[in-house]
Amino acid sequence: MSDLVLELWIRGFWAPVMGRHRPWPVGAAVGVVVLGGILGGLTSWMWPAMLMASRPLPGASLFLVPVVNGALMYGYGLWQERRGRRFTFVATFWGGALFGFGFAVVRFLMVA
Repeated sequence: MSDLVLELWIRGFWAPVMGRHRPWPVGAAVGVVVLGGILGGLTSWMWPAMLMASRPLPGASLFLVPVVNGALMYGYGLWQERRGRRFTFVATFWGGALFGFGFAVVRFLMVA
């Protein structure tokens, strides 16, 4: 959900700055992981408890969150594309997955 907010913020605030050229893929990937980690840290600070009790499989969120988040952001990107709108790297499967991975790793390290 927070990556959708990030996508909307990028679209609204940075769209005029971004111009028409594509971002550097490695820079975009690193930026998305870092932003996911920052938001993961903020949510860990605000809610310092595990969101799901995963006693039998500790660390399952490190796999599940990126896959689910990537799929959701891919769907959002397709929705934007069908309406003729541009979307950022965050609204791709890999952008959503990297954001979710950064988020999940920081939460796992801070809460577990």
